[in-house]
Amino acid sequence: MSSLPPSPPPSAAAVLPWENRRDREPFGAFVDTLTLFATRPDEAWAMTPEKGGFASPLLFGWILTFLGLAVRFIYRRIFLSPLARVLPELPPGVREMFGWGRPRSFGCAIAAMPFVAACAAVAGLFIGAAVIHICVLLVGAARSSSSGYEGTFRVLSYASVSSLAQIIPFVGGLISFVWWIVLAVKGIRRMHRTSTGRACAAVLLPIAVICLIVAVASAALIALFVAARHGSSFAR
Repeated sequence: MSSLPPSPPPSAAAVLPWENRRDREPFGAFVDTLTLFATRPDEAWAMTPEKGGFASPLLFGWILTFLGLAVRFIYRRIFLSPLARVLPELPPGVREMFGWGRPRSFGCAIAAMPFVAACAAVAGLFIGAAVIHICVLLVGAARSSSSGYEGTFRVLSYASVSSLAQIIPFVGGLISFVWWIVLAVKGIRRMHRTSTGRACAAVLLPIAVICLIVAVASAALIALFVAARHGSSFAR
């Protein structure tokens, strides 16, 4: 007869405080879950159930995404866009196209921001999860998965903890982006029971596509800038 203690039943397994908030104070459950993902992400993902509905992860991700968007909105109203400083001689039409030459009105923008940010947060979670899940399927990371799209949605929702880095001026966006990649890779690996390599591929593939699009758009913008400069020099 074995002297080892019996294994606990599955129902006794540790679950994220946020997923079990009905049995405790909701704000405390939110803070505890946020702290877990911020300080011990591997342990947090191990406590995250693969299924259980969209409501809990959606609410958690929505709160953090909304806060991140609000901070970005405030900082963009306070600080001038770096591109507006680097390219001060762009034609007025191009500057207005990107909003660099417009006066920064606070009234209407502040009134509309909560509604727009709330809708954008929800849409971003569902659409982002759909894009990442397509990549999960493309790289074969869902072969051992039983959670499907819901698992990917849970990853994006709880990885929204990275939005907290937006509070850091100037470099907050970059820190948040890198932090999100780390959390998302760990989450995809856990939720879909796949390898780290496949999880990295699923997360980085859409980022690579976006970078390619941005590179092409930047090249077109630079070409427009050079053409405008040459045109103004010929006019003289």
